[in-house]
Amino acid sequence: MASTPPHHSTPKPVLACFAVALASLLATGAVATEPASPPDQILARVDLAGPASDLGVPVYAVLRGAAGREYAVVITSPSTLAWLGPQATVLEVPASVGSYLVARVRLADARRSLPVSVTLLHDDGLNLLLRATPADSDALAAGGLDLAWLPQEPVAWTPGDAAPVVKAVVYNPDIAALIDLVQESAVSDWVSGLSGETSVVVEGSPYTITTRHTSSGTPATTRRSGTRATRGSWPSKTTAPTSTPNTTP
Repeated sequence: MASTPPHHSTPKPVLACFAVALASLLATGAVATEPASPPDQILARVDLAGPASDLGVPVYAVLRGAAGREYAVVITSPSTLAWLGPQATVLEVPASVGSYLVARVRLADARRSLPVSVTLLHDDGLNLLLRATPADSDALAAGGLDLAWLPQEPVAWTPGDAAPVVKAVVYNPDIAALIDLVQESAVSDWVSGLSGETSVVVEGSPYTITTRHTSSGTPATTRRSGTRATRGSWPSKTTAPTSTPNTTP
């Protein structure tokens, strides 16, 4: 791999795990703003043949496409991009820091239902890289995409950064005892009842859970009696609810 050019000392970031980054961003309610970007900066994809930290350029995300190949999303100058050679692919000129979303497709039609105000810059078969505004995010999420904003600033690597040391897996009797307490039938009952596949018995009455969305405004209901299950009505015991087949259409 080519050595790092001496004139580049910009910190180099990485989104090491998309699921962790997505959960963190959604939990904090982070939204993008649009800081000024140098007019000569380029948004590009750089295929990785080694660690992203060896590229010598600011890395804003590391993603893995449907083909299983990892690549870095970088924002850098034309001269640096030329130095990177054929492993780099230009996605947008000029780059607009703070305007990019990484999206995962949740619903099959999400790709075909992008708002006209959103620009699709790259699709690796698993992740979409979009140019959008905070006002677009609600429509994108409703259209079937899970979203995370590309960070506005690189995350600095430190000289001590290294791959984690993987310890040998050893037998732990405490963990084995916990595993033995889990009954497959109980887990199956929980999953079937919470997913609405079967009815559950709550305070002596059968209920079918039709939604788990807290803000839906629609409580769990039984299709047979129409009784409403509200917060606080679930039993306090930790045993799995009794499930009965839900044969009502």
